[in-house]
Amino acid sequence: MTNLDLIGVGKRVDSLKSKQKRSLLKNVQSVAYQKIHLELVRTMDKLYRIEELGTVGWTLLDERSVKLTKEQAKARLESALAEGLNPNRLRAIPEINV
Repeated sequence: MTNLDLIGVGKRVDSLKSKQKRSLLKNVQSVAYQKIHLELVRTMDKLYRIEELGTVGWTLLDERSVKLTKEQAKARLESALAEGLNPNRLRAIPEINV
């Protein structure tokens, strides 16, 4: 949006009633916060957890296997493989509630 566009928007906003201005301000703030939130989420590093398939389904491998960066998850998987665990029964998945 150019400066001329902003001036035009400003003139249109000036012509609104105060209730309409408050409503518009809330919407603008909401959109701005959503954009900031999306940008933060996009720039954050994903965190992963390591799970193992057992008789009760997929469970956490151990207490060290949560909130790992991609590199840490890869290292933890390699460590689990070195311990002799079956690679077909291991997985790294993104953390849901970070």
